Amino acid sequence: MPPPLPVKQKKRVNQQVNGQPPRPPIRRENYDDVPPPLPMKQRKGVGTTSPPTSTPGPSPSHSSSSEGDRPPMVPVRLDSIIPRGALHNEAAPPKPPRSDRPASMDQLPQPTSNEVVSAIRAVRRYNEDLMKGQAETGGEEKAPPIPLKKKTVMLYKEIVKGYHFDDTLMQPLYIPMAECGPPALPPKKRKSRRQVPSVGRRRDEHSGGSGVDKRSSSDDQRSSVASSVEDLADDTDAEDINYLELEDTSGSLIFHKEEDGGYTLRGGPLDALIAYAASTTSAVKQFTEAFLLTYYTFITPEKLISKLLSRLYHFYKQGNKPVWTATISLLVRLLNNLNQPLVQEAEVRLIEMVHQMLSDGNLKFAQLLRNALVTKLNQLIPVNTKTAPLVGPGFKSNRKFAVTDFSPEEIARQMTVLDNELFQKVDVSEMLYWAKEQNEEKSPMLTHFTMHFNNVSQWTKTRILERGVDMRVRVKVVIHFVGIMKALRDIFNNFNSYLAILSAIESSPVSRLDWPDRVIKSLEEPRALIDNKGSFKNYREAFARAKPPCIPYIGLYLQDLTFIEMQPKLLEDGVSVNFTKRWKQFKSVDHIRFAQTKQYNFDPNPDILSLFSNFEDFASDEELWTFSNEIKPSARAQRVVHS
Repeated sequence: MPPPLPVKQKKRVNQQVNGQPPRPPIRRENYDDVPPPLPMKQRKGVGTTSPPTSTPGPSPSHSSSSEGDRPPMVPVRLDSIIPRGALHNEAAPPKPPRSDRPASMDQLPQPTSNEVVSAIRAVRRYNEDLMKGQAETGGEEKAPPIPLKKKTVMLYKEIVKGYHFDDTLMQPLYIPMAECGPPALPPKKRKSRRQVPSVGRRRDEHSGGSGVDKRSSSDDQRSSVASSVEDLADDTDAEDINYLELEDTSGSLIFHKEEDGGYTLRGGPLDALIAYAASTTSAVKQFTEAFLLTYYTFITPEKLISKLLSRLYHFYKQGNKPVWTATISLLVRLLNNLNQPLVQEAEVRLIEMVHQMLSDGNLKFAQLLRNALVTKLNQLIPVNTKTAPLVGPGFKSNRKFAVTDFSPEEIARQMTVLDNELFQKVDVSEMLYWAKEQNEEKSPMLTHFTMHFNNVSQWTKTRILERGVDMRVRVKVVIHFVGIMKALRDIFNNFNSYLAILSAIESSPVSRLDWPDRVIKSLEEPRALIDNKGSFKNYREAFARAKPPCIPYIGLYLQDLTFIEMQPKLLEDGVSVNFTKRWKQFKSVDHIRFAQTKQYNFDPNPDILSLFSNFEDFASDEELWTFSNEIKPSARAQRVVHS
């Protein structure tokens, strides 16, 4: 029986069987003729089931592990990678040959001087970085902390959690019957019968207006508008109409008929809504305001500018001055409120339009459009949205003050100064963006404003639960904060800081303590204001009575917008824009615009602002619970002590 083949010889047989060309066997008596190793792809074809040899370096599983699972970093010794004597230009002593391999294997090339210098520098950099990292972490290797997910706005809305939106709070867009005329004939060939918009009794707005109205069978009950629509029932298809070239598109929109003969707008085709916003009808004023505030929820600014320029070109060539002047007015307002740079195509078309009007002698409107364009082109788009600290270097004080050192009215005044500075920077478009995407990066000023609210609340909790304070002093501090709340609401109409302090007093670490009856009684009125019955009816009525300047708690309106955003974008036909949804969005954020019409004119108090310290000196939630349990041990801790 012949002797078994060597392992290497078996591999050659397998390769030949698999169709691969055989290689000559390795002559083990001469190690200098060993061929280079095969690439990884060719090794995978070798017919063997043995696992591949692991290569030095971190394994794939180790590289994908977290920083905390890695082994500690150890400084590298130079003599562990550089032969002895190489640092002093001395020849390293030869190593004795190993008994398990021929002497030819120990004749390895020695590193050159350049390689030695490179290795020294690499090891020194490694050790310096290692020592620096250990100095920063106190000698311990720690993984960098994982950034927390931003939940600033969500935390701000905690005070209105459990709230359900009441759709009847938003009144629909009402248009008188006299302002809603019959539809105009489009300047195209008639093809087929167009579907007539339903005109009947008002549908239930709470159900989203998805029902179908029944038209009255009596000819006496038909309005003049419905009769006009019926006479023009053989109009063209909606897809063949260029609404931007129509002077009046009210007949192409969808309305609800009211009992008094007026109508409420539901929606319509996109181009018809754009033309309706740029029309000369006096009843369109409210619609135009809502359109300019919410248009980017259904069309991009670039497309809207392009469509308005097309309408402007068409009626300017026709010489229809009332329509093209109304279009310019809408275009100028759009440019003034646009918070992003113009695209090059829009810039070129606007410049061409200005030159055309200048050559035709329309200097007034050319200058109006030119000023809006120049202002927009010169506008600097901010790159960094971070705000500077509210308390600058001039508002530092060497004294350390307490809350009770100042009157409640003065503290409320300075709180209003800081709130107003951030509130005036909040754009209502950020609220709509947040309700749609809940992305705090696209709503930077809204995030800063809500973060300030959260910091005021945490700062208030910390002042109430401070260590080393007698309970009688602690009660005095709470009574002082209640007085600050009263001044914030009655004198300064600042509902934002008012609810920030209330949320701090109502928090679990504070409310669990044993407060006297006078503290509990003083909180009855604030608790009634934020009662969620009737969709926070008490708060809405109180804020409606406030006159600017005022600062609302916008968390309630963010909650309104979140529920409104759930409504469909289009109407039942799948084409018409659901403008009822946009009108509700406009009515919700209009409270914010109303509050921003006037500003406070107060001088900052350096001592009180130093007390606030930007509301950054506060304890964490865990520390607050520790303070609270030290004041009043929990029931479980008391049972452990007694046992």
